[in-house]
This record gives sequence, structure tokens and C-alpha cells, in this order.
Amino acid sequence: MDFLGDKFLNAADKELTREEAMGDYDLVMVLYTASWCQGCVTFNNNLQSMYEKWNKDGKKVQVVVVSGDQDKTGFKAT
Repeated sequence: MDFLGDKFLNAADKELTREEAMGDYDLVMVLYTASWCQGCVTFNNNLQSMYEKWNKDGKKVQVVVVSGDQDKTGFKAT
């Protein structure tokens, strides 16, 4: 996944390496989204529920979000 770069920000704005962000997981999903895309927001809500279920069931799942938003306010709204 070199096309994603080497550095990532988590939800707490902490910078992570690619290994930290995607290393030890059973499944890594790359989600392209934006706050202005209503279909994306609906999908994100459904994905959140599935993410919680998968992790509760013992699967190690990570979602890497690639946002089309131009600022943190928009990004955090997705």
C-alpha cells in the first residue's frame, strides 16, 4: 500500500507510521470518504457498527480513512 504514504494521523491526531497504522490486523480496509457526500456518511455509520461487531468478535480490523475534506472539521464529521 505504498500509494497511501508512510505517515498517518489517528483519531486523536497522533502521527503513526504505516506499520503502526496497518501492521498487526486480520483485515485493513481503505475507506475513501468526505463529509459532503451523504451516501458516504450513511455508509460510514453502517461501517462503524460492523467495525465494532468484528472487533468484539475477536477479529482485528483496521479502517484507514482517506478523506476528500479540506479541513479537520469536515474530516471529523465523516
